[in-house]
Amino acid sequence: GVVTVKTEPLQITTELPGRTSAYRIAEVRPQVSGIILKRNFKEGSDIEAGVSLYQIDPATYQATYDSAKGDLAKAQAAANIAQLTVNRYQ
Repeated sequence: GVVTVKTEPLQITTELPGRTSAYRIAEVRPQVSGIILKRNFKEGSDIEAGVSLYQIDPATYQATYDSAKGDLAKAQAAANIAQLTVNRYQ
């Protein structure tokens, strides 16, 4: 018998045990404190500068804002009373 030989691609693979380590590591540090409600990225994905990474619970900041707004209104009322007093004595 005659055997015809033809060429075809052959993929040679070898599995070896090993470990990898990151070439660069980025540390993510918060600029504010609070309770994290949502993470806006997937681990390992590329992130551009300025992109929001987390959504933080606004309740604490809203309470502080509301308190400051109340203090401002109180100070404005005191300033108005003081101005009326000045106007009365002029």
